Amino acid sequence: MKKIRAGSFVWPRWLTALLLVGGVAMVAYFGVRSVSSFRELLYIQEAGLDDGTADVSAIRGWMTVRYISQAYAVPESYIWEQLGFPPAKDPDTALGALNKQYNFGRPENGEVPVIVTLVGNIIEQYRSNPVATGLDRLAPWMNMQYIANSTGIPVETLFAAVGIDPTDNGYKPLDVLSRELEYEGGLRRLMDDIQATLDTYPTQEP
Repeated sequence: MKKIRAGSFVWPRWLTALLLVGGVAMVAYFGVRSVSSFRELLYIQEAGLDDGTADVSAIRGWMTVRYISQAYAVPESYIWEQLGFPPAKDPDTALGALNKQYNFGRPENGEVPVIVTLVGNIIEQYRSNPVATGLDRLAPWMNMQYIANSTGIPVETLFAAVGIDPTDNGYKPLDVLSRELEYEGGLRRLMDDIQATLDTYPTQEP
């Protein structure tokens, strides 16, 4: 068998070819993922999913329940409760996967998965009758409007408590908000300050 020398090592041709094919496959795989992520980002911006202006028709099967709860500022626990099954163990589980897992059937003739329609109806139901479900704890992915809707505390009160202008900031995740505004003490301090407001708000009411 012919071999190719590389430094002090001797590489069989088949191994070189295998590494080359593997490298090309990896480039193709991550390239496709990058293009897909870019398209999703463009869609999010165009549909208004990043600023709270999106209609429920913008929901897609590649989205997760957590992302939708953030984008529409609807408590995640509320969505799961209305769906009627426990939260996915992996928060990155897409609606399409849940649609298959719970046997809602495959969409036909270009129709959206059944679960997408169900979640859209849940969002509209919440908007017509908001429910403050409460929060067990804050998380970096949450935004101020989500926290306000979950706790029943006006979003203006939350922003005033941490000294942040609410303009265009209501739907930014806390980690993004703290980074963009260079919040003193960073994300941890921002979350602590918000938590302090949540803990004391009832005593502030007349």
